Amino acid sequence: MYGVRQRLVKTDRRDVAALAEANRLGIFRPAHRVGAAQRAERRQLRVREQLVRVRTRAINLLRAQLRQEGYRLGSGRAESTVARYERLGVATALAEQLDPLIGLLTHLAPEIAELDDAPSEHA
Repeated sequence: MYGVRQRLVKTDRRDVAALAEANRLGIFRPAHRVGAAQRAERRQLRVREQLVRVRTRAINLLRAQLRQEGYRLGSGRAESTVARYERLGVATALAEQLDPLIGLLTHLAPEIAELDDAPSEHA
């Protein structure tokens, strides 16, 4: 930071002087700061990404549980998973055990769709 290879005692006063001199000489490049709008958009994308991960894990668990009982959940879009599950006609006991997963998937669908439809600041 000091620009000179000397064994100096590092103090706040010397740091300030070294930084001021580096600024005066133009040694430092300007640092890019992300604006508030871009931070908000990135936050929204991270939230959406996490919700999609939760949905994917829930669908994978649902498929595994159904497969153990001899059912096969056909392939298709994640948004249609609940409808495909309902068409299977799963036994009542199994359906009761899988209800929390179906409830989670049902709740996540509109949340993810809302984030998909949200206007982007940079679009």
